[in-house]
Amino acid sequence: MLDIILILIVVVPLVLNILMLVSLSKQADERSARIKERATWVTFIASNGFAAYHVIKMFVESFNNPTITPYADFSPLLLLGFMSICYFCSLLYYKRKFGG
Repeated sequence: MLDIILILIVVVPLVLNILMLVSLSKQADERSARIKERATWVTFIASNGFAAYHVIKMFVESFNNPTITPYADFSPLLLLGFMSICYFCSLLYYKRKFGG
C-alpha cells in the first residue's frame, strides 16, 4: 500500500509537469495566452509563499533548537509537486472561467 502511495506522489506531479510543459509550448490566441499568464502568475505567487513558509519555519526551528539540521524537511521534489498541482488547478480554473 505504501509503495502505491509513493509511486503516486512521484508519478502524479511528473505527469502534471509534462502537461504543463505541453500547454506552455502551444501557440495560441490572446485569450489562451491570458489564461496561461494568469495560471503562471498564481503558481508563482503560491510557490513563493510555500517556499517562504518553509524558510521561516526552518529559521524558527533552528533558533529554538540549534542542533537541528537546516533544510532537513524541505524537499525540492515536494516544491515541484506543489507547483505542478497548483498550476494544473489554476489552469483548469481559468480555462473554465474564460472559456478556453
